[in-house]
Amino acid sequence: LECNRCPSDWFSNDPDGAAACVECAEGSATNTERSSCDACLPGQFEEDATHTCEACPDKWVSAGGLTACAECATGEVTVSGKAACQKCAPGTHALVDDRSSCRNCPSGWVAGFGNDECKQCTGGKAANDERSTCRACTAGEYGAAVNGTLACKSCPQHYYSSGGAANCTYCHGGFVTNEFNS
Repeated sequence: LECNRCPSDWFSNDPDGAAACVECAEGSATNTERSSCDACLPGQFEEDATHTCEACPDKWVSAGGLTACAECATGEVTVSGKAACQKCAPGTHALVDDRSSCRNCPSGWVAGFGNDECKQCTGGKAANDERSTCRACTAGEYGAAVNGTLACKSCPQHYYSSGGAANCTYCHGGFVTNEFNS
């Protein structure tokens, strides 16, 4: 009579070795002694071919105890050791190469909740303080390029805009603006 080791993904917790081997549940793997099965940890999955717990690849997550990882969606990044996906906050975008972090949008660019990229504001608009949306320049302002990004600037004296304008209009002779810089 001889002792036989339980096969991969099977275990026996009988210290005398008299009990039969029992198959591990899906999403778990045997310890090295094959005396118990342990659920795969969050951020891991049970690899079917080897019956071992493996780390989820970049962009993928697992809550643990599973046989597969799930891919994070657009605008999401992995958090808690690849245990879950989380949407990026407004004014940030997901780093799409590995979905490991949310990055701030550059000045003059915006992103709403859960986006993969920032978008640049166009003529007559500028980013709000949170960089979550472009806002129209108000009456008396125009969208001006400042250090390569658009910002709302006041029209110079004798010029006006009705709001949302990319340029101010000169008030010709015989006309006056209602207010200064309006």
